[in-house]
Amino acid sequence: MEHVPSMAAALAASLPAPSAAPAVAAPVLEFTIPASMSRVIDVEAEIPVKEIQLDGMVCTDLVFICFLTKMLQRL
Repeated sequence: MEHVPSMAAALAASLPAPSAAPAVAAPVLEFTIPASMSRVIDVEAEIPVKEIQLDGMVCTDLVFICFLTKMLQRL
């Protein structure tokens, strides 16, 4: 019986080799509040999340990822 590589191994083999180029750091954005507003605005306040709206494409992607995960677990 000959060894058949898994789908994950075939996909990994088809990916290009990682480049040795250094990763570019994301820019750090700083936001300063004017001194006149610092007493009114609490920048460290926690804002509770009450609801989340998901785009249809996001839902489709989540379902697809779950499907692929289940399929790969069966291999």
